[in-house]
Parts: sequence; C-alpha cells; structure tokens
Amino acid sequence: MRRITPWVVMLWATAALGPPALADWVDPITDPVTGNQEWRVFDDPSGQHYLSVIQTPAGAIAVRPHPGDDPNGWGSTPYVNIRQQGDRVGGQVDAVVPESSGIHLSASGPVTTVSDTNGQWTSNWTFSYEPSAQSVSGAGETLVSLYEPLAVGGTDLTVADIASNRLRNVPLVGGGTGDTGDMSLMHVTSPTWNYTWDPLVQGSSFPQDLAADLTLTMVGEYNRVDGPALGEEWIEPAYKPTITIGVEAVTPGLQMITGGYFDESQDTNPYADNVAGLAVVRHQDFAGLELELAYAYQSVPVPEPGTAILAMIGCVSILVMQSRRRCSR
Repeated sequence: MRRITPWVVMLWATAALGPPALADWVDPITDPVTGNQEWRVFDDPSGQHYLSVIQTPAGAIAVRPHPGDDPNGWGSTPYVNIRQQGDRVGGQVDAVVPESSGIHLSASGPVTTVSDTNGQWTSNWTFSYEPSAQSVSGAGETLVSLYEPLAVGGTDLTVADIASNRLRNVPLVGGGTGDTGDMSLMHVTSPTWNYTWDPLVQGSSFPQDLAADLTLTMVGEYNRVDGPALGEEWIEPAYKPTITIGVEAVTPGLQMITGGYFDESQDTNPYADNVAGLAVVRHQDFAGLELELAYAYQSVPVPEPGTAILAMIGCVSILVMQSRRRCSR
C-alpha cells in the first residue's frame, strides 16, 4: 500500500467537502482574440466563478482559482504541464466535467525539452468550492512516462509550477512608489526543513535540499500598481489570492528540490509572469522512466494587504507572512 502523507489526506478530504458536485456547472468558451480555450467553473447556488481551466493555443494548461469576492481577484497561475526545461506547450485538456466528487479535470501532453520531447504525462484532478470558507480545494495525480532517463539530456524535470508577478519600486494607486504585484512571498515546507523566498531580496533561488513531499505556498498580495503612470491602461487594484500546491513523490525513492525563479528584467512589467515557484526532480537523482506524483491544491482570498488565511480540514491554520502551522488531530 502506498504511503500518503497526512496533509495530502487532509486536502483530498477538503476537496470532497465542496457543494453538491452535480449542482456545479462548467461554461466552455473560446477567446476570439487570444484563441485560449477556457472552461469556467461555477458553484451553485452561490454562482461563484471559482475556477478557470485554460488551454492556450500552444498547449499550456493553467488552473486559475478565484476564491474571493473581489471581481479582479485572479492572480497567481498554477500549470499542470510537466516539462524537462522545456516550455509549457503541447498539453491538451481532455475533459472538464462535474462528477460525484466535484469538478473533474483530465489532461495530457508531452514532456517538453528545450528542443524536443522526452515522454508523455497524464493528469487527473478533482476540484470543489466551499462558499462559507471561500476556499477552492483540489487533489490530483500525475503519471509520467519518460522515453529516456533525465541524465541523458542532463536537465531537470519540473513537476510543480506556479507562475506569478512581482513588481519593484513602481508607481502605486493612491500615490507614491513601492513594491506590489500578485504575490509577495513563497513559503516552502517539507517534513524536515522549510524556507521563505522573497524574490525582491533573494532573486532566483534554488536550494538543493531534497524531499519526497513539498508544500509551496504563494502568498497573495494587494496589487495596486498604477498602470497609467507606467504608460499602460488602468489596472484595477485587487486582492490576489494565496495558492498552496502540495506535491508528493509516490514513486519509491523519488525526491525533489524546490525553488523560485525571478526575471528581474521584468520587475516593472505588470503583465509579465516574471515569477515562478517550482518543484523539480534533478536529473542526477532519478534514473527511472516511470514517475507517479500526488498533488493537493488550496486557494483562499487575501482579506487585507500582506495577510493570507489558509483553511484546512480538521482545523484552521492561519498563515501570516512567515508563520505556518500544520494541522493535527
């Protein structure tokens, strides 16, 4: 029997506690300008548009949460594509449908490298919404089949990927200049170590500590960049949600590192995904061809600038900047 750590069980349980699944509904649309296919997921009876699954023409597959009341409260973007230092391309959404356990997403695609592909991945997720907690929860599993070991290409495999935006010393709505964006910090925890990443202080950072399960929390921010002062259109100030992705290596012996990428050349561009929080399998750490990964997903709104509340089944953990407490029974 495979081992599933308690936080995965807790968030899987949370995903099953959403409103009656078949009362939720999915509205598929295609953006005539970008060509993006979007599946908008709504809660019933609240009518909350709490999730959008997006497939770009290139095949990037995003799962964007909208847990709160702010109509512009769409922020950081988790992707389900698995890539070996390649781009987020080639993925395909196979289904987004209501089921007894919630909204089900199935997707698949190639493991992209810098210039080719090295295998295939398939992913299945269930998502739900809890209106009283304003919480989007999910659980998923991804299977990866490589054509050749990672060491042959000498590049690492990205298995969790949250894109976001962080801005430095930009004009702010209300006056003055300062730091803002869709996120402020990323907290990373494992069973034996943890750290907090601040892209404005540390830049890109990839500690080499290994773990078989990791939790990445991208802390939401009150984004109040002044678009016209930067020569852009008006951008409505908005509270951007906090997103937590947990990833566990089900495959025996598989371990990962985590880290943050920050494109400092884009630190005044309000439209750039200049930040990425990642979990990575290093090429020197895994010689096999088959990988299995289990995921947990949680998103809650930020009620005030710099503060995030993360609700879990069994207890409520309050996350205020660098403070995080695991649930226990």
